[in-house]
Amino acid sequence: MPWLAWCVIYGLAKVVDAMVKDAPLSSEFDTWMLLTGSKIHLWFLPFAFVAGLLIRQAVMSLHYSDRTFWALNIGFVAIQLASFWLLTSFVMERPLDQWLFVVPACYLGVMLCAADGKQLRLLAVCVAAAIAFAIASSLGWHHGVAQMVIATIMCAAVLTIQIQASATTDFLSSIALGVYLIHPLIHAVLLRLVDLQPYTWAFALLVVALSIMAIAVMRRTPILRQII
Repeated sequence: MPWLAWCVIYGLAKVVDAMVKDAPLSSEFDTWMLLTGSKIHLWFLPFAFVAGLLIRQAVMSLHYSDRTFWALNIGFVAIQLASFWLLTSFVMERPLDQWLFVVPACYLGVMLCAADGKQLRLLAVCVAAAIAFAIASSLGWHHGVAQMVIATIMCAAVLTIQIQASATTDFLSSIALGVYLIHPLIHAVLLRLVDLQPYTWAFALLVVALSIMAIAVMRRTPILRQII
């Protein structure tokens, strides 16, 4: 439902933008949108839905013995290197590059499940990410390398260092998806209304602040809560 709703929202925004610029509608839409939605960042939702179903089946069918875990961890290094190499060596059409970019993160999800909260296993997953980072960096495969090692370490840390739930953590977790979905719309509106240079800290902070405010308001409306 969030994907369909935001496809409509961004589709209408593109129609309005084309009318304001007096440009043909064909300039606002492309064939890759059939797989992603009317804005490129929406690719994440259908991909996450399909990947989630596949990973769930894989996780349910595996028994994470020590031998299985270490085999999967070696595969973690291989999957990362294959992704980094392909992204660096080839120019891919949308959304293939987005999908390939996040495949190692999907595999990371399986590894975190296989670690089962055990600190030694979580450390081993971090070491695997560091090894992939070192090899890829030495070979000049730079696409996604830094992001992956940071994500692995942060996920392992979160699973190891637990904090008490609070009103703040509840609020932040409840708005995360909504902020992701709405921030390009806020960004586009600000570009047309505010005399600030894009790609600056001031502009980025304003986009984030307004996105949080917008989602906080939307969460107070029962119907709108369903799409964020």
